[in-house]
Amino acid sequence: MTATDFLNLEAIAFVYALAFIVGYGLLTGQISVKGLFVSKVGRQSVRAERVQLLLTTLAFSVKYLGEVWHSNSGSFPVPDRAWYYVFGSSSGIYVARKAYERYLKSQPNQ
Repeated sequence: MTATDFLNLEAIAFVYALAFIVGYGLLTGQISVKGLFVSKVGRQSVRAERVQLLLTTLAFSVKYLGEVWHSNSGSFPVPDRAWYYVFGSSSGIYVARKAYERYLKSQPNQ
């Protein structure tokens, strides 16, 4: 077994162990996702920007992990440039909403 093979197995073991720990924490309630999509300010309603950010992150992650899984080159694949724009736009929408909320919060009540 070469050093590269050993490092590859170690990286795979780390990813699986991390997935197991997070999954176990979610199932046992040690990691709480209560209120993940709910507004922390004002009305307790589901926020669309939080949902779209999570969905975009999950879609990007699944696509990238699929590319890594099917890669035979031994190096990380380079994502399509369009994914950078999609993920950046999604994050930008979330940040813009947070900035708007903070701006409204800093304004005196009129």
